[in-house]
Amino acid sequence: MFRREVDGVSYHFEVAGLWGSGNVVTERELMASGENTIYTMWTGEGLTGPRTGEYIDKYPALWGTTSLGEFVDRYGWLGDECKVFLGDQVVSAECEAACGHVGDICGADPEQSCLDMCSRLTDDDLSCLAGAQVCDDARDCL
Repeated sequence: MFRREVDGVSYHFEVAGLWGSGNVVTERELMASGENTIYTMWTGEGLTGPRTGEYIDKYPALWGTTSLGEFVDRYGWLGDECKVFLGDQVVSAECEAACGHVGDICGADPEQSCLDMCSRLTDDDLSCLAGAQVCDDARDCL
């Protein structure tokens, strides 16, 4: 969690995900309301939401961390959208199998292209690839 004073008011921010290759944050109190703004940590600019184009301080100091249990308690309401990266898996264990299936239906070159992209493929991408029946279906997954 990040904390910032803006015009004498204390705001708490949570990491909201990635934009490009940098973290984005949003106000903790507004996170579930749909009235929140997403700020990039590269420049501090509001990217989406009611304060798009306004700025917070970039690179705020890390103020605290939460345990896995606290994280799930706090964000479990997101259901299937709540995913936690534990740091053990850089390339999905399913990537080789999914790309092998791409090779079966599309040939060796698409299989190698798939394997080259493994570090960027999400679990949803891999599920889609593994379930593709024909090569065009596999292309639609990416």
